[in-house]
Amino acid sequence: MSDEDETDRAPYMTTIGAYQAQGTGRYLFDSEAQHRQSIVIRVCHASRMRAHGSDHVHAGMGIVEVEMSYAQWAQFVGSVGAGSGVPCTLQAVYGERVEQPDFDSRTRKHREDFRERFDRAVRHIDALAETKLTRAQKAALDKIRQEVVDNAPFMAEQFDRHMEGRVSKAKSEVEAHLGAMLARAGLEHLRAEAPRMIEDHSGDEPEEGQGT
Repeated sequence: MSDEDETDRAPYMTTIGAYQAQGTGRYLFDSEAQHRQSIVIRVCHASRMRAHGSDHVHAGMGIVEVEMSYAQWAQFVGSVGAGSGVPCTLQAVYGERVEQPDFDSRTRKHREDFRERFDRAVRHIDALAETKLTRAQKAALDKIRQEVVDNAPFMAEQFDRHMEGRVSKAKSEVEAHLGAMLARAGLEHLRAEAPRMIEDHSGDEPEEGQGT
């Protein structure tokens, strides 16, 4: 470092970056499926060094790191100032990794609530069966019980399997589409910046003694 070089540091100096991440599949907060692609956002301490008449900002120690699904990222950048925020998964604070979530299926929770309602209905049917009923009424009640106990849960399970397949397919399509959008956005940024970068460097002349 020359005598002219100087470095500024202050608590308010930070950098923030968004990066595409890939893995074997992990669960994220408030997201139903495993994700093999995601967006990681890092906030780091920063320093600013001035050398040879130019300022250069460098990222330092990480402060916080969060991970988002592509759908969460799209909602994040598209809903500025709306609502109470977008769910994301905290990964690390000052380099200390945070315990990650297991599969927390809200669909499964709703299914359990649905099953509880079914069981309650069956208990009401059984209680009604103990009262005085005609033979026709008992036959009709038995048919209703069979429909509730045997047929309805099977149909609900088939519906769940169908919806899980549709959701998984839709998630893959959304992630692929958003990944392509991010790639195109990066290319468009490079196309927009390239002329300016060329202009910035076209007027550079070698310093005396450095040759041509």
